[in-house]
Amino acid sequence: MILLPSCVREVDLSTAYQKKVVVYCVIHTYGGEYWPSLVERWINKTYGVYSEYSPVQRLYMFYNSPNGTKEFIPQATVRLWNDETNEILAEFSRVSDDEWQAEYLPSYVQGTGGINEYDLHLRLEVTDIPGEDPIVAVTSFEKQINTKAWELHLDMGNYYIQKESVSSPVWILPEMIEYRVFPGPGRMDVSPKTEYVRHVPVRVLQSNYGYADLFNYSDDSFLYGVRISSTNRESDAHISVRVGDKRDAYYDDMGNEINYLSHFHLTYVSQEYDKYLRDAIVYRIRHDNESDPLKHLYEDQVYSNIEGGAGLFGAEVVIFEPVIQY
Repeated sequence: MILLPSCVREVDLSTAYQKKVVVYCVIHTYGGEYWPSLVERWINKTYGVYSEYSPVQRLYMFYNSPNGTKEFIPQATVRLWNDETNEILAEFSRVSDDEWQAEYLPSYVQGTGGINEYDLHLRLEVTDIPGEDPIVAVTSFEKQINTKAWELHLDMGNYYIQKESVSSPVWILPEMIEYRVFPGPGRMDVSPKTEYVRHVPVRVLQSNYGYADLFNYSDDSFLYGVRISSTNRESDAHISVRVGDKRDAYYDDMGNEINYLSHFHLTYVSQEYDKYLRDAIVYRIRHDNESDPLKHLYEDQVYSNIEGGAGLFGAEVVIFEPVIQY
């Protein structure tokens, strides 16, 4: 007891903030529809706009700030390299204050039976920022993925995902889309047209799967997604997943129907992205509050693999499941 006071020291939070270059880039490798990654949606504070069949890779870069605002990078050279062959793969160009884009889609070996082989070793380099040293980050993705191992079935309000063996880490990331339906102009032979409105977060997610990581499980629900933490046994027949925040359709002021679609994204991630997602979700659960005084420390509180700055450089392969219409 005499020694206890000497173990306690006052923490000087005035030195906690350090100005850093923050970089976020998740390379998508699936080659089909492009959907904003979880990181992109968090950064933009909206649920983004998606485009079909996009080879565009997106990178977000800015200075962190003690008050939560962004200070933008005036200029930089951003290049993506093959970390094994030292071959330059793409160069990013700035398209807005904090967003940079490059056209690049990693190749993969398409095998029989839907089994694709991915062997990615990527290096990101950011140079020529005035007053800053070069920034470097690496990520790798080496997996065989059975893209046809999953089927979605609806039964009594639950979605059953039939599967074969799955190599971890893999995330089940459901997502709901709000869309507008334009009826045909008084003609039965004219098909209605639909228009994307926005992504909306899935707030209630439940699963009975025994291998689910319970780090984000609270009040009978998973927050932000279900992480499968180990290799599945062949005897496991299915994962039961339930999205519990069904939204009713309604009509806007112009008489157009507003409806909802639900997607299940089965997302295989690099180890770097997996560590970041787990860390960032825990942080958001604890601090996702606009008045939180620690909010400006976000980039310093979660996993980062950016040398010379903060943020994330990772890779993902997303397998899409059939759309469920509400």
